[in-house]
Amino acid sequence: MEDLLNNQEFIEKVARAVLERIKNEVVISSLEEVKDEVGELKGDMNGLKKDVGELKGDMNGLKKDVGELKEELKVVNENGRRQGERLDRLETLVTEHGAKLDRLEREMRNMRWELKAYTSRGGVHMERAMLNLYREALLLHGINPSGVKHGEIEDEKGLIVKGRKFEIDFYEEGERIYVFEIKTNCSKDDLDQLIVRRKLVENSSSLGGKEIIPYLVCNVISRRLMRMAEEDGIRVIAGTLTGRETRRSG
Repeated sequence: MEDLLNNQEFIEKVARAVLERIKNEVVISSLEEVKDEVGELKGDMNGLKKDVGELKGDMNGLKKDVGELKEELKVVNENGRRQGERLDRLETLVTEHGAKLDRLEREMRNMRWELKAYTSRGGVHMERAMLNLYREALLLHGINPSGVKHGEIEDEKGLIVKGRKFEIDFYEEGERIYVFEIKTNCSKDDLDQLIVRRKLVENSSSLGGKEIIPYLVCNVISRRLMRMAEEDGIRVIAGTLTGRETRRSG
């Protein structure tokens, strides 16, 4: 045993064997650790692959949504373009109709002016013809038809509309003024117009203060309307009476 311990070569061999064993154990231990780390890395890689796969799925979903949104935007833009074209057409139609309405309004205004001028002239001639037609009856009442004047009277006190002027046919003789309403077919409105003109004359600064005698001259009048006129103090000269004659109970 002592010889072995003193044998340098033996000692070196034993030392190399021990060192080699230690190295092997260290390498094996390191390899095990490396294997464990590699296993963990593989697990992490698999997790990353899974995450990447999910991200790819999300990206594909997003791409699909973006594609659908693009299609929807195309539809919206197309609808907007069509609506814009419709609005342009409507605006053109409104402009054209506005121009037509303006033209029609001008034509109607011209027609009203022409009609007013015609009826004013024709109305005066018709009234003059009516007075001549009932000339004898008027003369019996002491009225000369040729002396009847056509003019205007102003509402000085606001009985209807202050300052407004009304056409009037009248005959002035001394302290009397005869006021006429001359119609072919007398209505309640005509009777009311005569009552209004009588009040205007009564309140006139130039014609007031005299005795006012209203006359309703017409071709046709109903018995009922004639009775209403007489009750209002209006004298009636007419060619034809219409309606049934009713007896008053005494």
